[in-house]
Amino acid sequence: MSEEPSRTPPLKILGSEGALPEAVARLQEGAEIAAIRTLEDVTHEDRPTVLVLTEDLLPSDNTSRALETIPGSVAILASGTEARRAAEKSGRLFMALDDLAAGDEAVLRLLRSAAEHSATRLSEERARAGAERAQSDLRELNRIGMALMSERDPDRLLNLILSQARRMTASDAGSLYLVEETEGEERLRFRLAQNDSLPDIPLPDLTLPLSEESLAGYAAVAREPLVIDDAYEIPDDAPYSFN
Repeated sequence: MSEEPSRTPPLKILGSEGALPEAVARLQEGAEIAAIRTLEDVTHEDRPTVLVLTEDLLPSDNTSRALETIPGSVAILASGTEARRAAEKSGRLFMALDDLAAGDEAVLRLLRSAAEHSATRLSEERARAGAERAQSDLRELNRIGMALMSERDPDRLLNLILSQARRMTASDAGSLYLVEETEGEERLRFRLAQNDSLPDIPLPDLTLPLSEESLAGYAAVAREPLVIDDAYEIPDDAPYSFN
């Protein structure tokens, strides 16, 4: 009977030299196995991480504090009585390897379960961080709205709009266009630019047709964000071009 293929997400497994079970190598193709010397070597990873905690990794003093520094998404498997006690006391024990029946298959199943547990914790962290960002953005939008209503200087108002749009999108630079009508034709006028990397770049005096042919024109006509990974690699069938 062939072994069921693992569906565990990309994984990192940590432990002291010689402490990692041989079954780890069969857990998943591409899984990273790394030996560590101290618990300080366990850092946050944006992927499931399992720590095989053994007694040689426990500090001689303040063990609880050392375990508290381990990222919450890391699943801890304890090997040895002292390691188990320390992990239990800190509330971080996922399971003790000593409780398993002998055999690589049992270890392999446990490692997969620990990896899935770590992946779940990571998903929870991302969801929580996303909710916090959304709340922060909402508060900032309310603050900006109040500022917009109170600001009477048009130039300061436009600078505020562009600055806050860049901040909320983590952008190094940004440009602001205004729609203006000339002889019955609507066009986009380049009004303002901010660039942290090139703060002294001159502002061009130009207008663009309010059409889908340019990036700014397309966003204005479609009234939706236009996200492009590489402006020099735009698909041939796109209505806009990088000009």
